[in-house]
Amino acid sequence: MRSLSARARHFLGVIDRLVGFADKPVGASLIFRVRGSVMDVRFINPFLKATEKVFERMVNTQVSLGRTMATRGLSSDPNFVNAVVEMHGEVEGVVVLRFPLRVVYSVAEAFAGSSVDEADAHDAIGELANMVAGGAKQHLYGRFATLSIPRVIQGNLSGLPGAGDAPWLTMFLSCGVGDFQVAVNLVMSPAMCRD
Repeated sequence: MRSLSARARHFLGVIDRLVGFADKPVGASLIFRVRGSVMDVRFINPFLKATEKVFERMVNTQVSLGRTMATRGLSSDPNFVNAVVEMHGEVEGVVVLRFPLRVVYSVAEAFAGSSVDEADAHDAIGELANMVAGGAKQHLYGRFATLSIPRVIQGNLSGLPGAGDAPWLTMFLSCGVGDFQVAVNLVMSPAMCRD
């Protein structure tokens, strides 16, 4: 039986703590079913790696992972700016980069290399989300997905699409310009689950 990485064991532990929400993974399996949907925990690592790479190259800062949390949804907070990218295909769901207002301008200015206004800050955050999702998409273990154009939403996340009943896995990250989050809600498409 193959040994799990520490990061994979951590994600499985987070999911296991959702009492009554996810079936207990069997052995070294990284795939679990949630009310008929199938989520592969390995889908999370590409987003972490892509975030690290994009922020290192485009924002000129290192990213470090803090805690990871699984929830049934994302909270709406007027003090956060959210860049939302939807994925469709063999992998379906949503990726959200979440920045506190006090961090948005710092990240956008580091990305742009100059001061920015609110519209430019939102554009920068949307572009970073697009780069992260695009980078992660290349490493989804051979699964095909198309990406939507990023939407930037401040505060209210009601009506945010998601991958059915699958949990949101939120990575709490920090970098040289502040703390932020990457939330992932992905499952294999129903057609892939039947194969």
